[in-house]
Amino acid sequence: ATKSSTPKELTVNIFRLKATSPVAHYHPKPHEPVGKNPEKALKGKRDVYLNGKWEKVNVYEQKLLECGNEILGPAVIESEYSTFILPSSKKYTVDKFLSGVVENV
Repeated sequence: ATKSSTPKELTVNIFRLKATSPVAHYHPKPHEPVGKNPEKALKGKRDVYLNGKWEKVNVYEQKLLECGNEILGPAVIESEYSTFILPSSKKYTVDKFLSGVVENV
């Protein structure tokens, strides 16, 4: 026969810690539109394979785009860490926080 032992006492320790620290919240500065023309950011042209054929498209430097600038596809938008192909029938607009918004045209 087996001998079973039953604990006579059970102890549960609970420890909670909540730490807070004041941190200034970042509030992005909105920019005023400067116009639709993205010419200042134009780097040149590049051949890109789209829709089964090679097309020469405009290439833009993303960090040079300004609030209100618009780019109609097809185009290439390059940044330090990525390259974005803007297809035909799409429009890239720079908003007041300098973010790119892609929409159908």
